[in-house]
Amino acid sequence: MRIARVDVFRYDLPLVRPLVLRQCICTSRSGLLLRFENADGAFAFGEAAPLACFSRENLDQTLRQALMLAKGLQGAALPPRLELVTDHFERWLMPFELVNSLKFAVQSALLRLLTGEHAIPAFGLVPRPHRTSIPVNGLLWGTQDTVLARAETLLREGYSTLKLKVGRESPGEDAETVRALCAVCGDRCAVRLDANRAWELASAMTFARAIEGCAIEYIEEPLRNPADLVAFAGRTGLPVALDETVAEQGECELDHWRGARAAIIKPTLLGGFEIAMYLARKAINLGMMPVISSSFESPVGLTALGQLAAFVNEDEVAAGLDTWNWFAADLFDAPMPIERGRLNLTLADALVQRLNTGALERLGP
Repeated sequence: MRIARVDVFRYDLPLVRPLVLRQCICTSRSGLLLRFENADGAFAFGEAAPLACFSRENLDQTLRQALMLAKGLQGAALPPRLELVTDHFERWLMPFELVNSLKFAVQSALLRLLTGEHAIPAFGLVPRPHRTSIPVNGLLWGTQDTVLARAETLLREGYSTLKLKVGRESPGEDAETVRALCAVCGDRCAVRLDANRAWELASAMTFARAIEGCAIEYIEEPLRNPADLVAFAGRTGLPVALDETVAEQGECELDHWRGARAAIIKPTLLGGFEIAMYLARKAINLGMMPVISSSFESPVGLTALGQLAAFVNEDEVAAGLDTWNWFAADLFDAPMPIERGRLNLTLADALVQRLNTGALERLGP
């Protein structure tokens, strides 16, 4: 296959509520969409949306590289075996020295373009069963009353996994909300927690003791010092998940955290599908559950992540893709097709294919 054209667009979408990150607050989300077209007129989109305070690169750096890449790949022939998603993308793109979010955009778009030739789903060229829908975890935020009300709504809608942010109140207040949430959920769904490294060990121990007896699937990164995570899990019996640690270490030796319940894998931060799949396989071999999650990408990026999750997880592991609820505006002409807590990948892919770029800012010559 030969790349006939690459176009770069920018989107700016307002958020329903401020997104409070490590050292900044976002009220809108900006990113790039790269549209690759082949000689037959078939096309596919990839999204590059570095996340402030988490990505190593910013949007300006990403844009400069995207425009350079668009010019460099014009008329280029794709090398063989990219569809294996092992290390062929990395080798091919190495001279461009791309930032991680742009690697994700290129890999997701070109993989979709390759599989589109065969009218099969992304990753469909790899010999492994591929599902057409996946469960997602419903996000909870706000006061205890707001959390419980939204939990009830999501349970009625059929969600099987809910995720609550903790660490922004005192350990005692957070524990009270968690206990109330678990009482509401009962055995109807799994409960995940995410602390974003909020606590020193003593505070985390206080929290763990306060929620003793609650059925928690895992808590993401409760400690400021991740070196103590496994010891914390052993002392408290509370299952832990790696999140920031995976993004920071990249191709880290995950066996340093052997005993963790899950590894949260965010391809925008890590640098695309190839590294994400490598880490997912490694996590599985260590007895960890890989959980494909978003970095607040638009629905274009979320759809690509959903395709990855459908390939990586054979079991019904809920992906962390419910962040679309934070957007006050959309790139699609219909809502993300999530029904009964499941993302319909066939419908989502169709929405990407009919995305209208006329309302977006086209960049470059």
